[in-house]
Amino acid sequence: MQQQHPFPIPLTRRRLLAAMAGASALPRQLRSQDRREKALLVVAHPDDEYNFAATTYRFVRELGGVADQVVITNGEGGYRYSALAESIYGISLTNESEGRAHLPAIRKQETLNAGKILGIRKHYFLDQRDWAWGAGR
Repeated sequence: MQQQHPFPIPLTRRRLLAAMAGASALPRQLRSQDRREKALLVVAHPDDEYNFAATTYRFVRELGGVADQVVITNGEGGYRYSALAESIYGISLTNESEGRAHLPAIRKQETLNAGKILGIRKHYFLDQRDWAWGAGR
């Protein structure tokens, strides 16, 4: 039995380019009315936006741009660097099991809080496990 292709007509490069050209010819009212400059911040861990916080702030707050953020991991691997946060949250975050259990929620909330200040419009959390600094690594 022959397997059904997900598209009725095979998608070739030529057809793709033709479709893209057709889409660009859509009437103006069907296209996005938002003409502001846009940026997509893609970071590995929650709180990595601090690496370009001033640029993001200026881009959004002072120049009128729009910024969204994608965070790939949940940040649990940062437990080794959480000694200062232990007194704030009252949790032994440098203990691997405690840190991995609590850091994802803490770091996600901290990212959302920072995003409000920076003016980030939307956050997308992919919640991938952060194994970089686990036991035996």
